[in-house]
Amino acid sequence: MLRITPNNSPEGASRYYDEGLSKQDYYAEKGEIIGNWGGKSAEKLGLTGEVTKDSFTALCYNINPETAEQLTARHNENRRVGYDFTFSVPKSVSIAYGINDDKNILDAFRNSVSETMQHIENDAATRVRKNGQDSDRQTGNLIWGEFIHTTSRPVDGVPDCHLHAHCFAFNSTFDEQEQVWKAAQFGQIKTDAPYYEAYFNSLLADKLQKVGYELERNKTNFELAGISRETIDKFSRRTNEIEKLAAEKEITNAKALDNLGAKTREHKRKGLRADELREIWKNRLTDDEAQKISSAFGGNSFAIEKKKELKANKSLTPNQCIDYSLNHSLERKSAIEEKKLLTEAFKRGFTFCTPDQVRQAFDNRKDLIHGNIEGKKLITTKTEIQEENQLIQSCISSKGRFKPLNDNYQYKNEALNYEQRQAISHALGSNDGIIAIEGGAGTGKTTLMGEVKNGIEESGRKIFAFAPSSEASRGVLRGEGYKEADTLASLLANKDLQQQTKNHVLWIDEAGMVGNKTMNQLMELAKRNNNRIILTGDTKQHSSVERGDAFRNIQEKGGIKAIRVNEVVRQKNAKTYKQAMEFISKGDFEKGYEQLDKNGSIREIQDKDQRLKEIATEYLQGISERKGKGFKEVLVVAPTHKEGEMVTDKIREVLQKAGRIDKDDIQVTKLKNLNLTEAERQDAVNYQAGHVVEFNQNIKGFKAGEKFQITGKDENGNVFVKNGNSQTVLPKDEAAKFQVYAPQNANFATGDKIRITKNGKATNGTKLNNGQIYNVTGFDNEGNLRLSNGSTLNKDFGHFTHGYAVTSNTSQGKTVDKVIVAQSSYSFGASTKEQFYVSVSRGKEAVSVYTDSKEDLRNIVSNRSTERISAHDVADKAGATEKKIMQQAVLVNRLQSLANAYASWKSKAENISRVAVSNLKEAASKLKPANTFTQTSNHVITQNEPKRATFKR
Repeated sequence: MLRITPNNSPEGASRYYDEGLSKQDYYAEKGEIIGNWGGKSAEKLGLTGEVTKDSFTALCYNINPETAEQLTARHNENRRVGYDFTFSVPKSVSIAYGINDDKNILDAFRNSVSETMQHIENDAATRVRKNGQDSDRQTGNLIWGEFIHTTSRPVDGVPDCHLHAHCFAFNSTFDEQEQVWKAAQFGQIKTDAPYYEAYFNSLLADKLQKVGYELERNKTNFELAGISRETIDKFSRRTNEIEKLAAEKEITNAKALDNLGAKTREHKRKGLRADELREIWKNRLTDDEAQKISSAFGGNSFAIEKKKELKANKSLTPNQCIDYSLNHSLERKSAIEEKKLLTEAFKRGFTFCTPDQVRQAFDNRKDLIHGNIEGKKLITTKTEIQEENQLIQSCISSKGRFKPLNDNYQYKNEALNYEQRQAISHALGSNDGIIAIEGGAGTGKTTLMGEVKNGIEESGRKIFAFAPSSEASRGVLRGEGYKEADTLASLLANKDLQQQTKNHVLWIDEAGMVGNKTMNQLMELAKRNNNRIILTGDTKQHSSVERGDAFRNIQEKGGIKAIRVNEVVRQKNAKTYKQAMEFISKGDFEKGYEQLDKNGSIREIQDKDQRLKEIATEYLQGISERKGKGFKEVLVVAPTHKEGEMVTDKIREVLQKAGRIDKDDIQVTKLKNLNLTEAERQDAVNYQAGHVVEFNQNIKGFKAGEKFQITGKDENGNVFVKNGNSQTVLPKDEAAKFQVYAPQNANFATGDKIRITKNGKATNGTKLNNGQIYNVTGFDNEGNLRLSNGSTLNKDFGHFTHGYAVTSNTSQGKTVDKVIVAQSSYSFGASTKEQFYVSVSRGKEAVSVYTDSKEDLRNIVSNRSTERISAHDVADKAGATEKKIMQQAVLVNRLQSLANAYASWKSKAENISRVAVSNLKEAASKLKPANTFTQTSNHVITQNEPKRATFKR
């Protein structure tokens, strides 16, 4: 494990040396493991060997220890002193070292730390501002002090074994080009921390195996084989203490956890020697645990060779690790940063490959396309290029091939604004097969499409409405009057629906949430079925889970010119709210946020309980307001499920006190989708006993809709599942045909709102659509839930949750009277421009945003984006070799298009020929006998006349 923590205080950093870094351990026996200097910059300053307090303190104050002069030219009061790189071994390794005192572990650890720090040093950079520049230059040198600790902070006066190292890197690097000491740029290094962590873990795993330890890979790292979770927990008391406090306080973000750890530390206590600690630790173990820890090391030569043989028999090659990473990383993106790709490859290769082996295999790959965009090294492949090329070719081939749908149409709705009318004229007057209308949230795209529908139907055709999600199609669009609206997936899978829509117009709403693969399938269908396609959506809102931003790609690279609708009409009766949405819609998040804050819509409440109470109270007040014969509709949006669950719990508490829902809860089990990629579902380490697997397609031995519970797995990677009394092996190679869920307990009461999270059926066969919200009207004798639509939901259905708070992805497309956004530091990790825009734009009348830091929220949503880079963006920055690969991909695409065109032409020609022959035969059968002929080689002779009466052909 690796944590990188900044230090901004010279006094704090120097005190840090006194209180922790300089001491080898919180409890020492015979002296100390001396802190050592590391880094090329340290050598340049003459700092070698032991770290002394004077030199360390001088560097904390930006003083050159050798000359006593200021080291870097800039010296601000708030200057960052440096970063603490904390490396930790897996807990089972700490236990083995603490109990067995095996110096092989210490050597493996220290060497792994040293090699990783050197790798980090190679990536060190500094800011270049000379001659008007504003860029980073790689320097490849740093200064750090390394300090080894072997125990954790004490709990009840006694520490646990915890082998870790602090490498304190100072904020200084030498710029060889300018021949001057400057502040280092650690931002990218901190961003790439998962990469360096995986690099370190991979090195450590290899070195431990080489000295005889057998390892078991897990989801994030590895542990020593044979040491159980129960044993590990006995030596994780400090971690468990912090986690327990964090759970009680519902703290999840890293910074708050660090602060909690600092506040709850016990003071170090002298007096316990290492041998005394070892006895204390041994007394915690059962005889079986002690035996397993002692035998974890198989350091004799025979054991080491035997383990090498076993490893070879179930080996994973570096190329296979890269293949895994590509499949995993490019399932949801068309391009991936090089270090993120290598991170996953390193992790997949734990216990099998070294990082250098993976890197060498990566460098030797000929199927990868490399590009450098804004200083980031990115990777894509021919597959992603071909996918985008197919999309582009479909766009190009559809242009100018059709007659307008109805260019003489006269508007019926006089309330339409100018932009909406222009969009209608564009849709009905275009000659293209693919028509695009882009508009921000609440700009009336669905309203204008009502007029487009009228125009199409007036010309004798039909329009069929679809959307990517069940909620957007069967929920929103059906609610807008499109009673037959369905999901895009249904259209692509249902042959009867395809036949029904043949020669008509397909409207795809929320097109910004459609990926490249699905859009290509849609366009192929449209070619076969002679469909016109109208796409409406917004590239500034959420994109697809599937890789590729197809709606953006067809506009930027496919040559399809979208007409833009900008005027916000959703908040037409809330002037200042509307102004804020228009700023954000145009990309000016600073002004939009400022306007919302000025309106009093952004509310900072730092106390969590008070903030949640305010949200719940406002929700209750909102749903109690009259609107005509009913009540106003209020939606709560939270970027993360964690914050959503906290809000839900408080809303339920407030509603129960108000008598809106019963106080007696019934506990049921809901299923949380783990959202594993297909590559992850093929890897046994991602499964735990108790997980639930549900099949979405039939395969041998498994039917669509069947649920199986994970019961365990073996050392060969087999995962065992159970349905009833029968147990079998999960076919991981069919991972595309099932999903994996974690069961969770949930309390429901009469009056609760319940939201369906996967399409299914009630006990009476009534369809339940993903995203639909019902009221729970009661329970039957078996605990099944009665719903407000009159149906009953089986308690074992699993695909449901409370219907009070949703994520912004789920909220996209919805319109309500008032939206409440819960967006505190619990959700900052998932906060982006796109998320914030979707969240705050759902309301017609009002919006309230609750946070614990206005300033942090403003900075995040103004700067962080989920906009994805396309494969062509990478290829455009590629070198000659990669561009040749791309050209080959384009050629393959064109040849495939020609082949498809030829196959289509041949099929049509054969069909025409068959129809012609059939028509001739039918005509011939209807001729009178006197006019029927018998054909000879040179003549035609009537059958009812003498054979001598012949006629020339």
